[in-house]
Amino acid sequence: MTACRVLVGMLIFFLVPIVSQAGFGVSPPSIKESSLVAGSHLTKTIYLVQSEPDKPLDMVVLVDSKDISEWISFEKGTAFTIPAGVQQYAFPITIQVPKDADLGVYQAYVRMNTAPKSADADGGSGVSITAGGLVSIDITVGDNVVKVFRIAGLKIRDIRSGQKPTVDVTIANTGNVPAGPRAASFELFNKFGNVRLGYAETEDIEEVPSFSEETVRLKFPIGFRLTPGDYWGYVKVYGETNKVMQELKTVFNVGEPIGFAALIAAVGGIGGSIALGVGAVVLVFALAIFFIRFRKR
Repeated sequence: MTACRVLVGMLIFFLVPIVSQAGFGVSPPSIKESSLVAGSHLTKTIYLVQSEPDKPLDMVVLVDSKDISEWISFEKGTAFTIPAGVQQYAFPITIQVPKDADLGVYQAYVRMNTAPKSADADGGSGVSITAGGLVSIDITVGDNVVKVFRIAGLKIRDIRSGQKPTVDVTIANTGNVPAGPRAASFELFNKFGNVRLGYAETEDIEEVPSFSEETVRLKFPIGFRLTPGDYWGYVKVYGETNKVMQELKTVFNVGEPIGFAALIAAVGGIGGSIALGVGAVVLVFALAIFFIRFRKR
């Protein structure tokens, strides 16, 4: 009887297929959002975690849902490879609620599995070996519009002579509709910060999608060409009520022009560029006349 039990145990050990690899999972395992509205855009990052990332891992993604499969997309597609050596792999999941979506509660499951491969490659029995993780999605689409955002960062960028003063504005939108500041202004001062040289403002600011943080780049035409050197810049960002949301005063550098801009600067700015253009046209016509006369000979 004992020998029979041992035999059965050995058969189970060798014949039962291995269906997963140890040390693989997803974090966090769920996406929950109860304040979406029609047209909302939501992106969350899930991390695929493996304890022994000693080789590349081919992954396949499947969406299981009866009504919102088309709302869900993946920046890296539904088939991708986790490189060897990567223990935590970032995988963004985006949910785009249609503008005509009905109010209600919706659910979906995102299954992330390793692409099946034969164990024969490792000298096994030929049984398919897979590992996987599951992310549950629970969202509520309502009619409560929430417009909330903040300025998470400001940076006055170094530029080249001939370029416009440039500011990077980082906007963190925690609301459920696209949002962003109403306007921004830029004051230019000399290198000592005590003489104002110019002023510009803009209302052309891109809105940031709901539940996301992005950096938008603003350019301020001040009406004249900046020569190389250090300057002070003073930028303000305004909300809907014209209240200053964030401001920054700091030094930035204007470097030497490069490429064609340097050539224009060398021959006199805009007048030089016109002269270069006229000269190029004259040269083309001269070469054309020479070529025609040469062929007649």
